[in-house]
Amino acid sequence: MDFSNLENFADLLELSFSPIVLISGVGLLLLSMVNRFMQAINRTRQLIQAVEEQPEEEQGDTIKQVKILYRRTNILKLAISLVSGSILSTSLLILVISIMSFAQINIQWLGLTFYYITLGLLVGSVVLFLVDLTMATNALRVEASKYLDIR
Repeated sequence: MDFSNLENFADLLELSFSPIVLISGVGLLLLSMVNRFMQAINRTRQLIQAVEEQPEEEQGDTIKQVKILYRRTNILKLAISLVSGSILSTSLLILVISIMSFAQINIQWLGLTFYYITLGLLVGSVVLFLVDLTMATNALRVEASKYLDIR
């Protein structure tokens, strides 16, 4: 593509715009996941300290919560890895679009590959995020069951 013409450069920017917007949106999802991850870690540390201060016969429910939180942190870590991979794949897609524009090389198959990888990783991370929400509800049920008639 000849970039001496402003219109050709504008075409390249137009092709790259959607993936760039996707990175922004996925970045917000990543921020939310990292916040949940840090909250789970901090709560786990608080509960471990509580277990150490509790008599052994009172530790059961707190240990259940610690186990749930530990599993949640592992799930969130995987979700964060997947969403980060999605951002990387989107960045590589932008690179492929630029190479195709600059060098006039037909590597659309590579662009489509990165596109599908991006979507797959994004879907996987959202599914894991939903699993985390379910586990958070289960941990709350353990804590609330002391005071409410729920199982």
